[in-house]
Amino acid sequence: MLETKDLRIGNFLFYDCPIYEGQKPEIVKINRVTENFILDDKNKNSIIGDLEYYKPIKIEKDFFLKFDSIVLLKEFEHKLSKKIKYLHEFQNTYFLLMGKEIEIEI
Repeated sequence: MLETKDLRIGNFLFYDCPIYEGQKPEIVKINRVTENFILDDKNKNSIIGDLEYYKPIKIEKDFFLKFDSIVLLKEFEHKLSKKIKYLHEFQNTYFLLMGKEIEIEI
Protein backbone atom coordinates (compact mmCIF):
# COMPACT_ATOMS: atom_id res chain seq x y z
CA MET A 1 0.00 0.00 0.00
CA LEU A 2 1.16 3.51 -0.76
CA GLU A 3 2.10 5.83 2.05
CA THR A 4 1.79 9.57 1.60
CA LYS A 5 5.26 10.11 3.10
CA ASP A 6 6.68 8.43 -0.03
CA LEU A 7 4.87 10.75 -2.45
CA ARG A 8 5.49 14.24 -3.80
CA ILE A 9 3.54 16.69 -5.91
CA GLY A 10 4.12 15.76 -9.55
CA ASN A 11 4.35 11.99 -8.99
CA PHE A 12 2.42 9.77 -11.40
CA LEU A 13 0.18 6.97 -10.06
CA PHE A 14 -2.65 4.75 -11.27
CA TYR A 15 -6.09 5.83 -10.05
CA ASP A 16 -8.54 2.94 -9.88
CA CYS A 17 -11.88 3.83 -8.30
CA PRO A 18 -14.67 1.34 -9.01
CA ILE A 19 -17.48 3.92 -8.85
CA TYR A 20 -18.34 3.51 -12.53
CA GLU A 21 -18.81 0.03 -13.94
CA GLY A 22 -16.24 -0.78 -16.59
CA GLN A 23 -14.05 2.22 -15.75
CA LYS A 24 -10.41 1.37 -16.32
CA PRO A 25 -7.53 2.61 -14.17
CA GLU A 26 -5.98 5.82 -15.45
CA ILE A 27 -2.65 7.51 -14.90
CA VAL A 28 -2.92 10.69 -12.84
CA LYS A 29 -0.45 13.32 -11.67
CA ILE A 30 -0.45 14.26 -7.99
CA ASN A 31 -1.35 17.88 -7.20
CA ARG A 32 -1.58 17.67 -3.41
CA VAL A 33 -0.56 15.20 -0.72
CA THR A 34 -1.77 15.23 2.88
CA GLU A 35 -1.34 12.65 5.61
CA ASN A 36 -4.46 10.73 4.59
CA PHE A 37 -5.41 11.85 1.08
CA ILE A 38 -4.12 12.47 -2.41
CA LEU A 39 -5.57 15.04 -4.80
CA ASP A 40 -4.78 14.47 -8.47
CA ASP A 41 -5.11 16.39 -11.72
CA LYS A 42 -8.07 14.33 -13.01
CA ASN A 43 -10.19 14.45 -9.84
CA LYS A 44 -9.44 18.00 -8.72
CA ASN A 45 -13.12 18.99 -8.66
CA SER A 46 -14.35 15.89 -6.85
CA ILE A 47 -14.04 14.59 -3.31
CA ILE A 48 -10.43 13.82 -2.50
CA GLY A 49 -9.80 10.13 -3.16
CA ASP A 50 -8.93 7.62 -0.51
CA LEU A 51 -5.41 6.22 -0.73
CA GLU A 52 -6.72 2.73 -1.50
CA TYR A 53 -7.70 3.89 -5.00
CA TYR A 54 -4.12 4.86 -5.90
CA LYS A 55 -1.59 2.29 -7.06
CA PRO A 56 2.08 2.73 -7.95
CA ILE A 57 3.12 2.40 -11.60
CA LYS A 58 5.56 -0.50 -11.93
CA ILE A 59 8.66 0.35 -13.93
CA GLU A 60 8.78 -1.44 -17.25
CA LYS A 61 12.01 -1.54 -19.25
CA ASP A 62 10.25 -0.33 -22.42
CA PHE A 63 9.06 2.79 -20.59
CA PHE A 64 12.62 3.82 -19.74
CA LEU A 65 13.97 2.99 -23.18
CA LYS A 66 11.44 5.52 -24.49
CA PHE A 67 13.06 8.18 -22.31
CA ASP A 68 16.61 6.80 -22.75
CA SER A 69 16.77 6.62 -18.95
CA ILE A 70 17.51 2.93 -18.31
CA VAL A 71 21.20 3.76 -17.71
CA LEU A 72 20.19 6.55 -15.33
CA LEU A 73 17.89 4.16 -13.45
CA LYS A 74 20.72 1.63 -12.98
CA GLU A 75 23.08 4.41 -11.87
CA PHE A 76 20.56 5.63 -9.27
CA GLU A 77 20.02 2.10 -7.98
CA HIS A 78 23.79 1.66 -7.63
CA LYS A 79 24.22 4.95 -5.74
CA LEU A 80 21.35 4.19 -3.38
CA SER A 81 21.96 0.42 -3.08
CA LYS A 82 18.20 0.09 -3.51
CA LYS A 83 16.06 -1.39 -6.26
CA ILE A 84 13.69 1.20 -7.74
CA LYS A 85 10.45 -0.59 -8.69
CA TYR A 86 7.94 2.20 -9.25
CA LEU A 87 7.75 5.35 -11.32
CA HIS A 88 7.14 7.65 -8.35
CA GLU A 89 10.29 6.26 -6.70
CA PHE A 90 12.28 7.05 -9.84
CA GLN A 91 10.83 10.58 -9.97
CA ASN A 92 11.69 11.19 -6.31
CA THR A 93 15.20 9.76 -6.68
CA TYR A 94 15.84 11.86 -9.78
CA PHE A 95 14.78 14.98 -7.90
CA LEU A 96 16.89 14.06 -4.87
CA LEU A 97 20.06 13.41 -6.88
CA MET A 98 19.66 15.95 -9.70
CA GLY A 99 17.87 18.80 -7.87
CA LYS A 100 15.20 19.16 -10.55
CA GLU A 101 12.11 17.39 -11.83
CA ILE A 102 12.43 14.85 -14.61
CA GLU A 103 10.42 15.64 -17.73
CA ILE A 104 8.00 12.75 -18.29
CA GLU A 105 4.97 12.79 -20.56
CA ILE A 106 2.53 9.97 -20.02
